[in-house]
Parts: sequence; C-alpha cells; structure tokens
Amino acid sequence: MSTISATSIVFLTPFLRSFHQALDRFISSLKIASFYAVAALYYTSPAAFLGVLLPFFTPWRSKIRVCLGVIFLMGTLKGWFVWMGTHGGLGPYGLLVEGAFLWMFYRHARTSSQKLLWGMLASLLGFFLMKHTFSGIQPVLSLPPLAIKPQSTAYCLCFMPEGVVVSLSILYLCLFERASWPIWQQSLFVGGSTSLVLAGALLAPALWFQVVAFAPGVPTYFPLWLFKNVLWTSLSEEVFYRLFLQTFLTQTLMRYHLSWGWALVLTSAIFGLAHLPHHGYAAMACVASLAYGWAYHRTRRLEASIIAHAVFNILHVLLFTYPFAKPS
Repeated sequence: MSTISATSIVFLTPFLRSFHQALDRFISSLKIASFYAVAALYYTSPAAFLGVLLPFFTPWRSKIRVCLGVIFLMGTLKGWFVWMGTHGGLGPYGLLVEGAFLWMFYRHARTSSQKLLWGMLASLLGFFLMKHTFSGIQPVLSLPPLAIKPQSTAYCLCFMPEGVVVSLSILYLCLFERASWPIWQQSLFVGGSTSLVLAGALLAPALWFQVVAFAPGVPTYFPLWLFKNVLWTSLSEEVFYRLFLQTFLTQTLMRYHLSWGWALVLTSAIFGLAHLPHHGYAAMACVASLAYGWAYHRTRRLEASIIAHAVFNILHVLLFTYPFAKPS
C-alpha cells in the first residue's frame, strides 16, 4: 500500500507543480489587471504621483500592499482635478493602448523566453506613449501658452496622463526596497553634482549662443511648474528611460559582449528623439540624458537620476529664461 502511495506521489508531483505555477500566474495577472483597472479610474488625481513615489519609501515586500496603498492614495485625493473642473483623460482608446503597454511589459518582466521580443515591443509602445503620439488622449489639466518670464518664449504647462500610468505600471512590477540613509546620501550627492556639472556643460554654451538668457527669478506659476516637472515629468521619464529602457538595453547588449555605455548612448538618442521636432531642444535633451543615465548607472538607484533631472530643470527655470530666450 505504501509503495502504491509513494508511486502516486511521484507520478502526481509534476502535475501538481504545473498546476501551482499556472495558478500563480493567473493570480499575478489578476492582481495586475485589478490594479490597472482601479488606477485607470483614479489617474486624474495628484495622488497618482504620490502613488508613483510610494515604492521608494515603503519597506513592504508584498506588491499587493503597494497596489492597495496606491489605490488608497489615488482614491483619497481624487476630487482635486474634479474640483478644478478638468475633464481630460485617457478615454476608451487610451485605456486600450495603455493596457497593451502594461501587458507587453508584464510579459517581458515575467517570462524567461521571448524577453527580447516583449522588451522591444514595450519599448516601442512606451516611447510613443511618453511622446504623447496617440490621439484621443486628453490632458487632465492644460494652461494656455504663457511666457513664464518676460524674456522667455511661450511655454504650455500641460498634464498628460500617459506617463503617469506607464510609470505606475513599471514601478508596480519593479518594487523597490526602502533606501537607507547612506543610499539616499549617495543618490543626493551623485544626482546633485551631476546636475551642477550638466548645468555648466549645457546652459553656459546655450547662454553664449543666446539660446537662453540670464534671467534669475521665480517664474509665473512656479509651484505648479515645480509640481508638474518634478513629480510628473522628471519622475515618469526617468522611470521609463532609465529603470526600464536603459536597463533592458544594457542587459540585451551585454549578451553580445557590448558595454553598458552603448546602452546609455542608445537610450539618450531615443530620449532626444522624444523631444523633437525642436532640434536644439532634442540635442540638449540627448546630452542631458547621458548625464542622467550615468548617475543611474553609477549608483544603481533611480533616485539619483531623478534628482539630477529635477535639479537641472529647477536651475534652468530659476536662473535662465525657460525654455528658451525670445529671438532678439
């Protein structure tokens, strides 16, 4: 009898293991689907940005807890944009495109086979989403073009939702451990020093060629600009271009015995393309991306590249015309 039982256990073990793996994949997919469905309902809220930041500061190991925390924050502060009377959003078409990106990234992150294919597809679709290419996706808040300093060219402060949802999707699947104070010190030092070097390397020549003008001062609607630039633009761009794209390209190129520097250059070229059609702005973005990518590679922490990105933009807007100087 014991022999029959032992034989049955040996025979059933592979099937039980396969069933457990299939069940685990189903539950993981269900968690992500429910997270995305709820997040899509609440993304028109500044709490979405707090949700993006949450994994940096939480010691939780469980992704579902972070998911619930994000949903709680988004739901708690949802009424802010409603109170302001904005009605933009993804819409059914935008939700479909964002869902396609989420699925591609999920397949890339969770499958051992075809990682290159899914990574390339997610990179391509994510690039066009971050560039706001798809029609039918409306800004949740958009201010009319305005020169934020007397000598500046007109600048449109526009809150598009795609980057936030892309960032939430990536961070949800790449949960961070809470950074210790020494790690934050390193990120602050590397990110801050990188932004200062970059300011000298980019803004000094731009001042010489009169692309920008020296105009120290606090610009119009600076608090709103700061909120949008740090928690929307800098964070979402660094999550996509550094945490996902540069990491994916580094891992892919290393298989062909190419160094991480090639991934940095390629990521920066793509980052520059995302800032077309203004060629001067695209060139500056490409050079800036090299610095942000170096900070990320140097520390292996996304915080460093976000700090470098945000501080450089803050120096630009406080000390010079933003984004450019009016033609003389």
